[in-house]
Amino acid sequence: MAALTAAQIEERAATILDAQKQMRERGTDEQAFAPVAREDIETGLGSGAVAMLGGFGWTMSAPPGGIIDGRVSVDFPDPAAVAAQSHIYVHVWVGSGNIDPQLGTFLMNVDQRFPRLTQPRLPGLRPGISQVPELPAFPDRSLLAFRLRIPFEVEESTYLANICLMKRGTFDVGEYLGRGSFEFRVRGVDEPPDLATPVR
Repeated sequence: MAALTAAQIEERAATILDAQKQMRERGTDEQAFAPVAREDIETGLGSGAVAMLGGFGWTMSAPPGGIIDGRVSVDFPDPAAVAAQSHIYVHVWVGSGNIDPQLGTFLMNVDQRFPRLTQPRLPGLRPGISQVPELPAFPDRSLLAFRLRIPFEVEESTYLANICLMKRGTFDVGEYLGRGSFEFRVRGVDEPPDLATPVR
């Protein structure tokens, strides 16, 4: 992959920031949003990575049996370099492993009562996909939608969830591309939804 010039990095960073703004503005009052800072975007664009997390949003709370809706944006610094079979996936699960700097044990820290989710379907993530109907697809990014069902047997509490962007290896070890974390609350059936604090 050819390195991006400083001007290209600045231009691409601006489009990623604009996409993050659209994701935040088109969410509901019950959805929080985690943006990526401009300096981190610029670092990612200049790193030569094939893909990078570009922000994500999620429902703040749900009762047992309910759904936490999540959206994850993945940006491609060089979309033309992504093969038709990219083997790039986003994996989401519940567990307290966010503080673990070791990749192997971070991925193993799982609350087994919750499902583990991976998107998209085979052959992996490619630029221009949008699973979020209210947001358009762009040629240099993809938007994934996750529906994390809350088991009926879990306690009312705050839970931590993790996101891992990875490239599967076919005959070798795969490649770790990035990670994120968010919290949600399992609330009582009669409680109102939690509302996100607006980002200024």
